[in-house]
Amino acid sequence: MEKTNLNISLSDGKQVTCSKCGGKYFMEMSMFYRFSGLLTGQSKDSLMPIPVMMCGQCSTPLQDLLPKELQDKPKIDLSNIKIENQ
Repeated sequence: MEKTNLNISLSDGKQVTCSKCGGKYFMEMSMFYRFSGLLTGQSKDSLMPIPVMMCGQCSTPLQDLLPKELQDKPKIDLSNIKIENQ
């Protein structure tokens, strides 16, 4: 397989910022999930580490890098919607 060299610059991209506070710096933390040995076929339970990038200012997780099962679901506020009778 041939290796492709990409000529890109940081100026071609957009810096990722925290969706809550606008922070630009993130730190890596770990989240762990425990799985029963019955599920994994092992004699003991297994731990699975999940890397999570957290905002350095407000500790909000960077949702784009979380597995889909752990991402926050968008909350839709329906309280302001008025239905008119026809």
